[in-house]
Amino acid sequence: MTVPWVHIWSSQEGFDETKTRVDRLCPNSKLRTALDGQDVGTLPQFYERIEQAVPLIRGLGRNLNALIDLFRTFGWGENAGGHHSFLWYHPEVLLQNSPQDFGNVLDSIVGVSKELVCGEETDPAFDPANSNDWIPTRLEIILAFRDPEAADGVAGMAKRLSDAWKDEFSSLDILVDRLDFDAA
Repeated sequence: MTVPWVHIWSSQEGFDETKTRVDRLCPNSKLRTALDGQDVGTLPQFYERIEQAVPLIRGLGRNLNALIDLFRTFGWGENAGGHHSFLWYHPEVLLQNSPQDFGNVLDSIVGVSKELVCGEETDPAFDPANSNDWIPTRLEIILAFRDPEAADGVAGMAKRLSDAWKDEFSSLDILVDRLDFDAA
């Protein structure tokens, strides 16, 4: 995989303008989901809002395993093989209020997005050519910050998955692009 699917932006644009920019980046997205994080400062608030933003599973558990399952649904059933997008607008609110929770959430979302693109590379039973086992699915992850310094820091965090993923991937490195936009 040589094209980044994790995008870290900074801009003063509002939520609607940022969603429009994502639509231009991902014109073929089948599922377009967006979380307005301006008032999401705690992990319980994040779990409540993510279920509303990504309505693929109802009754989402309030833990990282449930979050991982939620994002895996982008690659299930009729969604498998598609191109999808997830925008998290103004994620620095959670980052500032709970940096450890933010880091765990980021690692989970980015890890699942890599799993959707690459499959479980290190599983000896994994056959990437077997469409009954896995169909590559592209999930563009867009984190749109207002604070450029926070965006820079998170871009660095997103470039490497935690060791929790080492049993799935031959490399924990992630391609990330980091862009700044002026308000339209």
